[in-house]
Amino acid sequence: RLRERFPGLDVAGRFTPPFRELDATETAALQADIARTRPDVIWVAPSRWIGAELQRFAGSNVHLEHIPYGVDCDQFSPQLPQPSRTALGLPPKKAWIGYSSTWVSTRKGTDVLAAALQKLDCKDLGLLAWGEPPAFEWPQGLTVRVVGRAEGYQTLRQLLSACDFFLCPSRAD
Repeated sequence: RLRERFPGLDVAGRFTPPFRELDATETAALQADIARTRPDVIWVAPSRWIGAELQRFAGSNVHLEHIPYGVDCDQFSPQLPQPSRTALGLPPKKAWIGYSSTWVSTRKGTDVLAAALQKLDCKDLGLLAWGEPPAFEWPQGLTVRVVGRAEGYQTLRQLLSACDFFLCPSRAD
């Protein structure tokens, strides 16, 4: 499809690494390929951490640009949590963790969140999830509220305002 849009485009190759940690041999081979081929691409990192990881991995053999995620500060500004918690019917004396479960899969790390919460005493915690219901065994004592699909700034603002923390345990950005 790219060749249709850009006649004369020369695609030298592509690579999608396995969705797991690479062992030392695989890492060295991939680093050698990047150094050898010196790909004429611009790598875009949405966070400084991802950019630093790529730079650490590929060294000076890549052209990297940081383009951060955008947040509309007019729509998403600090709000008091209690009015949102009351409107959502959340018990007030808990620390609420927010989680957007729109893409429930191991790629999004829901299993990591569930495993981490299993190690905590959750009697004073609540998990407020929106999107698809997380399909995991949650720890005993954890209050879980799933509110379904969140649409619109007002709904998202209310959900985020109700939370003390927002977790994004994603394995892939």
